[in-house]
Amino acid sequence: MKIVTKAFKAKEEVKRLKQLHFYNILKTSKEDQFDNITQLISYQINIPVVLITLIDQDRIWYKSKTGIDIKSIHRKFSPNNYVINNKSPLIIEDLKLDEQFTNNPLIKKHDFRFYAGVPIVTPKGQIIGTLCVYDILPKKTDKCLIDVLTMYARTIMDLIILKRENHKIQNLSKIKDDFLSNMNHEIRTPLNAIIGFNDLLSKHLKTKEAQTYSGIINEAGTQLKVLLNDILDIKNLKKGKLHLKNSPNSIRELCEYIIKITEQPANEKGLTLNYNIDANIPDILEFDKPKLSQLFLHVLNNAIKFTHKGFISMQVKLLCINTNKAYIRFKIKDTGIGIPQNKLKLIFKNFFQIENFSTKRYEGVGIGLTLVKKLVALFNGKIKVDSIVNSGTTILIDIPFNIPNPLPKLRTNKQGSTKLSDLNILIVEDNKFNQQLAKTILTKHHARVDLASNGKIALKQIQKNNYSLILMDLQMPIMDGYTCSKHIRNKLKLTTPIIACTANTMNNERKKCLNIGINEFLSKPYLSHELINIVSKYKA
Repeated sequence: MKIVTKAFKAKEEVKRLKQLHFYNILKTSKEDQFDNITQLISYQINIPVVLITLIDQDRIWYKSKTGIDIKSIHRKFSPNNYVINNKSPLIIEDLKLDEQFTNNPLIKKHDFRFYAGVPIVTPKGQIIGTLCVYDILPKKTDKCLIDVLTMYARTIMDLIILKRENHKIQNLSKIKDDFLSNMNHEIRTPLNAIIGFNDLLSKHLKTKEAQTYSGIINEAGTQLKVLLNDILDIKNLKKGKLHLKNSPNSIRELCEYIIKITEQPANEKGLTLNYNIDANIPDILEFDKPKLSQLFLHVLNNAIKFTHKGFISMQVKLLCINTNKAYIRFKIKDTGIGIPQNKLKLIFKNFFQIENFSTKRYEGVGIGLTLVKKLVALFNGKIKVDSIVNSGTTILIDIPFNIPNPLPKLRTNKQGSTKLSDLNILIVEDNKFNQQLAKTILTKHHARVDLASNGKIALKQIQKNNYSLILMDLQMPIMDGYTCSKHIRNKLKLTTPIIACTANTMNNERKKCLNIGINEFLSKPYLSHELINIVSKYKA
């Protein structure tokens, strides 16, 4: 028997290879999904060798194989060539009866007698490979076998398409994450100088007018900082990378702090801010203080934003105590504009805003309540919203808190001397404004300060001088802060405290810093007291 193939067409082959490379599956690693298919076929039709092949210009690559162990062979003398060129299934009852295949190394080595193969066809009609079977015994033509293989070949193509789409989504996700990380860094770097120098300037302003302008700059900068943090937190919550860091804290102190912060913007709008906390709530509970503060600041600020007259109230009530858990309800009520009933289910969606962008009267991008809902879920709590248009909104948040046993005593922050005259500090920072900011803050507290614009310069200065502390930016040209810190620890063998000062606030950044021997992590933008507090830990 002689198998006849159609004439080879170069143009067709170019199109076929283009499709093959489009799916980015050639020479990829072993994958269980494909192996499961070949094993299933082998069991179902009782044949020892089942192969999923991908065929390039010269070679046949085996994406999955059952019954033999081989990565690839030359395309010459293969029955798969005929499947591709003829664009149709092929059965060879006895390979030894056709001299075209006697020199095929796979057939020759295993003494195969029977072959059946069907094309793997893309949605554009191009054949990128085959699903084929071999047996050491000759067999009669079986149309049912071709039907089964054709069905599985379609499933294999669907899987290849799915893999490509998944890979594409992963690449897009990485591009998005990289963009977000870069923009976060690029915005925070100048914002650090704006907020930092305004903080210093505000302490020297004499006129009421100048103090007002400084306050506006501070508020605008803080709003931008909060927005950046919210966007990153939503991203990390989606990926499961945001976790609670619970420690013993006072709910009463937390609520008083939140009310103190929100009281001024409420009073500026002529609103009354009421607050009441149940006396039966345990003094100390375990919770993540920054995250819980973030949650309720969003709720209260949102209430203030959408209320033009009347009041906002926050009531904190103990629901019950059960097996070392305190169940607490936070009720925030306002007399604001309210939310239409048909919009209540939508308010927690990303970037949702009740009003049209072109006519909007209220600031914000619509992520505050999205973050609130996700944070409530992170605390294993529940949230409920009731609202009447033009009458107001009531939000109920129920959260369970662990009661520490035995009850610890909370540390009180005693303000000691902030003079840093015993510290010799090296600031490693490439941005000249942030160099000047850190130097100004530290020298005002009597520290001795040197500057280095990248890690390479820093290493030279570290070998010449004895520094008590290094303030290290992480993203710098020539030599970044990671490389410099590793060199300090591993090559120079120095234990000098290193404080990472960076605009990159991604969660994995802190872990990365600790792993290379960095002691502390300070996020940009920072205020002068934040820098002084962290540096003061290393006073002699």
